Amino acid sequence: MWWQGFWTGAISTIAIIIYIVTIAMVKTADKTDRRMGIK
Repeated sequence: MWWQGFWTGAISTIAIIIYIVTIAMVKTADKTDRRMGIK
């Protein structure tokens, strides 16, 4: 059942990408907030 391994790998990869993108967005938003004087 090669496709089971494929889906597990695909889901893991997507999860990692979402995690990295979320961290990047949070850091960017944090800098923007400080510049605007919100934080």
